[in-house]
Amino acid sequence: MKIRTALIAGSAVLALLVLPGCGGRNVGVIQGFILLSSESSPLSGERGIPGTVTVSRDGKDLDHKTLVLRGRYTFKLSPGKYHLTAKTAQAGTSCVAEDINLDGGETREVIMHCYTK
Repeated sequence: MKIRTALIAGSAVLALLVLPGCGGRNVGVIQGFILLSSESSPLSGERGIPGTVTVSRDGKDLDHKTLVLRGRYTFKLSPGKYHLTAKTAQAGTSCVAEDINLDGGETREVIMHCYTK
């Protein structure tokens, strides 16, 4: 009986030591907004325009966020390499895709650049 009690107590201590590592410490965050500007002036423009940002990995879409005016997106992801794309509701725009290497515990601010022709 004493051995069983010791094993149960030991297992409980081990669980307390291991579980904090499973609680999202390895999760990274990619966040940002869509910036619409002209090709002649790429650093200025309208920030936080409506649209959709999609995150994919190995060619498979994982999640997407639909943004309203002045909207921001946030993806909480495990460490790895991700591909972000954006689309706006405005006709005649094209957006630049971004490849992101995300580390655990890291927060990356990624501005999705879209341009009017």
